[in-house]
Amino acid sequence: MIRVSNWRFCLRNLLAVMAFLLIASCGSNPISAVTGIFGGGDDEKGDNAPEEDDRISILALDLEVTADPRYAGAKVTIPPSYVNQSWPQPGGEADHTLHHIGATLEFKTLWKTDIGDASERAKLTSPPIVVSNRIYVLDAEAKVSSIDAETGKRVWRTELAPDIKQRFRLREVLSRTKAAEIGFGGGVAFDQGRIFVTSGFGFVAALDALSGEEIWRFETSSAVRTPPTAYRGKVYFTTNTNEFIALNQETGEKEWTFQSFEEAARFLSASSPAAAGDLVVAPFSSGEVVAFIADTGRSVWNETLVSQTRLTALASLNDIAGSPVIDRGLVFVVSHGGRLAAIDIRTGKVAWEASIASLQMPWVAGDFIFIVSVDGELACISR
Repeated sequence: MIRVSNWRFCLRNLLAVMAFLLIASCGSNPISAVTGIFGGGDDEKGDNAPEEDDRISILALDLEVTADPRYAGAKVTIPPSYVNQSWPQPGGEADHTLHHIGATLEFKTLWKTDIGDASERAKLTSPPIVVSNRIYVLDAEAKVSSIDAETGKRVWRTELAPDIKQRFRLREVLSRTKAAEIGFGGGVAFDQGRIFVTSGFGFVAALDALSGEEIWRFETSSAVRTPPTAYRGKVYFTTNTNEFIALNQETGEKEWTFQSFEEAARFLSASSPAAAGDLVVAPFSSGEVVAFIADTGRSVWNETLVSQTRLTALASLNDIAGSPVIDRGLVFVVSHGGRLAAIDIRTGKVAWEASIASLQMPWVAGDFIFIVSVDGELACISR
């Protein structure tokens, strides 16, 4: 809590900085000069956008995905398809492995419905989940909706956002920030009759899946922009400062925590931990991936998927923006730094790796892994 004396000191310094900026802005718009500190106005993007030729791609990697000529003409076989009725976690199941899901050849719109708010500056990144013919989805303002999968009709909606005028008072007063521009990101997961919600507002909550009633809430020290994984009585998630936390599903109390390396920049993604057996595997924006004993939080192994190629200054982000996948004793994980690795889940030994950069979760189907690179190329890799 800020004491009154400290608050007045901070406000006095802030007003001095604002006055300096107003003078320095000269003929420019003084309001833009001030709001630029806190995110800018609606026309900020147009005023500050670089020329097309001056832009630098943060996805530009010195990598080229090419097929191995030894596998030319090789037959790719995948398991028989099946009808999937449930999607309780981001990525399908806790291990993120679904293999070959069947679908009709012709896609058509059955219904459309409103699921909440988002904006140009507050993207909707939370993937929906499906349980017992109900779709659960989180919008950018921490509103959770339950929707009938057959009809598209809303069953319930629960608003979880805190009062931003109280919790984010200074930023709200000076930049008129909308709720969605603070609370975007996060996600939902289902287990044991409850919906577990992470939010960019900096909290995790448990809701009754049938009624939407809030059961408990856990406040975090920083925003949570990625979805949780609910597994065997715990909720696992990573904060924006790369703190990995395990909560008790029943009470919302903290069971254990792990602090990875903090990163100044990361991709806005829907990456979530993967869990199987007695282990949970967490990805971090530093490029680090760590396996823990799920019950105790003891670290079993860690691997860092940092870049092995020359990058532009802005492309040197090793973020693991795609969820790791656990399948038959191996963890498949890829970083933006340009490394796709298959890691033994028990020993942490890298079985093999490939030079591919991606922001998407690898898809495992039988003995093959399918992945989309940052350049939009689809690659098929033998397990």
